[in-house]
Formats: sequence, C-alpha cells, structure tokens
Amino acid sequence: MPRRLYLDTADLLDIGDGRVPAEHQALLHAMADTDTMLVVSRDHIFDVAHAGDTALESLVKAVESFGVVLGVVDGPDQVEPLTQERTDIVVQPCTNFRELAYHDKARTNVAKLRATYEQIHAGERSAQAAAWGVSRGDVASRKANELYRAAFITLVRDWMGDDPEPIVAFWEAKNGIQVTAHERASVLAALHGAKDMISAAKAILAAEGIDATEALRMHAQWESDAEAYPGQLLGYRVSLGRRRNVRRVPRQSDLLDHDHVKHMPYVDIATCDAGTLHEVSNLAPKMKLPRHPAVFQTGRLGEVAARIGALSK
Repeated sequence: MPRRLYLDTADLLDIGDGRVPAEHQALLHAMADTDTMLVVSRDHIFDVAHAGDTALESLVKAVESFGVVLGVVDGPDQVEPLTQERTDIVVQPCTNFRELAYHDKARTNVAKLRATYEQIHAGERSAQAAAWGVSRGDVASRKANELYRAAFITLVRDWMGDDPEPIVAFWEAKNGIQVTAHERASVLAALHGAKDMISAAKAILAAEGIDATEALRMHAQWESDAEAYPGQLLGYRVSLGRRRNVRRVPRQSDLLDHDHVKHMPYVDIATCDAGTLHEVSNLAPKMKLPRHPAVFQTGRLGEVAARIGALSK
C-alpha cells in the first residue's frame, strides 16, 4: 500500500506556478523512491474557487505533475463512523484530474459551497466581534462556560425564541448558575453575535435535510466515540481551538482548512498553514488515529521531501 501525502492548496499552487522548481523535483524523486502518492480531495478544488480559472489551472497543473494521484472518493464525512469493516477513507487512482476539476457539476457544487461558507463566515465574524467587545482577555470560569453552552444549545434548538436574555435567565435559575456581572455580559454578547452564525448554519442544515438537534447530537457522538470519528473530531477540535482565541480574526478559508484537517488521520504526511499546524500539533498526538501523519508548515516542501526520502520502501 503506498504512503499518502496530502499537500495544502497553497503548496500545490506554488508548484503549479513554478515558484519552487527545486523543491518540486526533490519531492517527486523522494515520492518515487518510497512509493508515496499525492492525495487530492474535492476541497482542493473548492479552495481555489474564489480565485477564478487562473488559480484552478495552476492547481490542475500541479496535480498533473505528480502523474497518477489518489483521488478521494469517500472522505471522512462519508466513511465515519469507522467500523471493523470500514477503517479508511476511499481513494482511487486518478489520471483525469483536469476533467474532474473543470466538470460542470464541480463548478455548480463549488458555487453552492462558496455561498454557504460565506454565510457561516459572516456569522463567525459577528460572533467574534461581540465577544471581543466585552472580553478583557479574561479566562472564563467553568460556570460561565456552562451557562454559555446551555444557552447556545437552546438557541440552536429554537424552543425559547432567539433573545439571549430570557434564555440566560432561564438557565441561571434552573441550574443555579452564578457568574460575575462581567462574565454574564460576555455570555450575552457572545450569544447575540452567535445568532447570525446559528441562523446561517441552520439554513444550511435544513437544505441538507439535517435537523439542528441531530447535528448537536452528532457532535456529542464524535466526542463520546472518538476512535470512530477521527477525521471529523480532529477538524472540529481545530475549529474550537481557533474560536477560543477572540483576538484572532476569522478567515473565510477557515472552514475549508477544517475540511482539509479531516483528511490528516488518513495520510502519512501533510502540510498546512502555521495556525492550523499549531492546533493540529497540540491535538493529534492525544488522539488515537488510523495513521499519525508528520505535519509540516506550508512553504517547507524541501523539508517534506527530505522526510519522505528518509522513509524506507
């Protein structure tokens, strides 16, 4: 079975644009010597959708330079939960990536996904702005986190309306939660900001025929059965890690970064940006994964080639 390399889209664009010829050649030689194949997912195509045909052509040229690649047919979202019979994503040798990338269906799916991610991104920016407005860099207490979590779930389930104030008051009384005035203001501000994100996410779930309560149950299931959901759980935890940093400005590419991260438990070597690398490096070693990839920061293809070259066939 060949080893698997999953490159960040930024690295593939560097290759396609001819910016790293020496590293590219070293990578190809190392991969050939160690039976290592590039893994390409639909998320690579989605990644360049906003940049137009020039970026898509660069991506296609880069992928074609690797010859036969492994295309992801069924990714983490499709194969998880893992079972004794289903222990891996489904990949197939692909020699027609150009045809796939330029297919009309791909363009339709890309347009739909881009609109979806723009909605969620706008909601995340709103939620972060609200939280940052009252956060003084404090570390929220366990009680404040408990209050926020209960109120957030209630907002998602929509059984008390969308005004955070009575929802927070309800959980304060029901669970006897007492927090400081500043913490309460922070919880309310974050919930007001989160309303936009929740509305966007619920519209997307509805379009896919998924109930919001069922989506919450799925997240809980990932945590309670971590070995069965390695990809989705790693992506989710990376997302949570980023959201806890109220000083960080959310990027529109964040959601696709998380989709790329989902593939990491199923490959041997991967690259990602510095922020994602920080989260993955903290989280992945603590998880039981199908494969434990060596992860490098984007722009370090020489180091990736050296690491692959050090592998035995």
